[in-house]
Amino acid sequence: MEGKGWGIVLAILFACGMVWYQYSSKGNEQAELREVAYAVFESTPNFEQHESDYEYYFELFHDETFDRHYHMGSRRTSSSFDEDAYWEELLASMISTAKADGKDDLAQSLTDLHKRLMGG
Repeated sequence: MEGKGWGIVLAILFACGMVWYQYSSKGNEQAELREVAYAVFESTPNFEQHESDYEYYFELFHDETFDRHYHMGSRRTSSSFDEDAYWEELLASMISTAKADGKDDLAQSLTDLHKRLMGG
């Protein structure tokens, strides 16, 4: 019974380690994407004029959008992230909110960015 108990404890520790690793990887990918997104927004012509707006709208939608398009792996499959779907949803949300807030210049810049990134 004692040997069996240690086996169970080791299995639990291993499972906890795997879960920690998956969430750690997700956090790293999310942080990297955050840096990429800021670099993308900096490429817009009116970034300096609307920097705080870009940041506000990005932070408003990023976490939930990322979570919807990031799929945790399992023992048999690796994690995956649908980057195209993420950008599509993120930018659409930012555009509609900017329009609703009456920030037409920002909404147009986001629309142009959307066309540039999504190819149409």
